[in-house]
Amino acid sequence: MLGPERLRALDGTVNIDEADGLFCVWRPVVDGDCVIYGMDLFERRGAAWHRESEEHIEYIYEPEELLSFLKEAGFASAEIIVGAPMENAGRLFIKAVNGEIIKHG
Repeated sequence: MLGPERLRALDGTVNIDEADGLFCVWRPVVDGDCVIYGMDLFERRGAAWHRESEEHIEYIYEPEELLSFLKEAGFASAEIIVGAPMENAGRLFIKAVNGEIIKHG
């Protein structure tokens, strides 16, 4: 699953991460073209755990939309890189060149 499909599939999941003295729980909720992450961070301070909460918003764009935005912004070229190193993690990579492409040869 890549890009938008990967983000939409997160809806309603609960995720946990733990490190020495830190515990994090986050719950993504998809609302239209937004993923809203409610995060609770628990930090051990002495014998007690202290809680802080955060909210993060990530916007979902189709790859073609992102390419269109880059071209509208004046990039000389923009393309999706197929077989990028993080593709198995569900991420898309876009290569964009800003300015005129000069070929030597």
